[in-house]
Amino acid sequence: MRVLIVGAGPSAAFAALACKDLGITPIVMTKDVPIEFPGAFYIHRVPFGRHFNIRSRRITCYLHGYNRAHYAQRIYGADVPTSCPDVVKETFGYNPYELLPTLWEGIAPQAGITLTPGQVRHLSASFDAVICSIPLTPPPTTPIKMYVHGPIAATKAFNYTTGEHWLAGMLNVPEEGIQPQSILYNASPHGAWARISWLWDHIWVESVEPIKFLPSCHIIYKLPRQTTPQEVSEDPRILLIGRWGTWKINYLCHQAYWDTYMKLKPGIT
Repeated sequence: MRVLIVGAGPSAAFAALACKDLGITPIVMTKDVPIEFPGAFYIHRVPFGRHFNIRSRRITCYLHGYNRAHYAQRIYGADVPTSCPDVVKETFGYNPYELLPTLWEGIAPQAGITLTPGQVRHLSASFDAVICSIPLTPPPTTPIKMYVHGPIAATKAFNYTTGEHWLAGMLNVPEEGIQPQSILYNASPHGAWARISWLWDHIWVESVEPIKFLPSCHIIYKLPRQTTPQEVSEDPRILLIGRWGTWKINYLCHQAYWDTYMKLKPGIT
């Protein structure tokens, strides 16, 4: 069975794992293979029944300021569902720097290939299935631009031994700063930052406007909450996966495993 995966992000990695579990070696074409995951990014879970020598770790989410609705208003301009907790929330997640390379084992993505939606549709004629993590049509509303600063060395940003809270002071972060393996959401009217995360030995500062005194800035895009999902491709050979492929704001990358598995399983003889 000839399978093409378009993209090499987290969702594509789970799609590649599903292919391997079905005995398929897919061809992977991508603009680049991500080596850094800016912002508060973690893998929520692995497919049921799959075991890796990687343990999930506790992640604590805190709210600074008023409430979840204020945070949503700050980012999206409306009171819409977000990952922001009402007070404190504890969850578990996997380190993407450890887990994702494991998913790619045995598969070598072909980097440096930028495909347009038209090219993806054209290529689908040469494959039994195309697993696509890029949008085939543009989203109906403009994505929200977020500035992500970092990674910032944890010992420099919040040195509890010396009391050097230079970043906390300049950003108007609470006096206690932020602890390892946690995410802090800003629901107050003060401070330029929207979210600060300290995960996997990296600190990232997210803001809706660039913060000039912080280190190198990555730009990421968030889908507006009112975006209409693009759940199904008009070509039955093309399966859309991932947050951008489907326009589903709550699509989690591990979902791509089962979407891919169920798409390809009937064609296995």
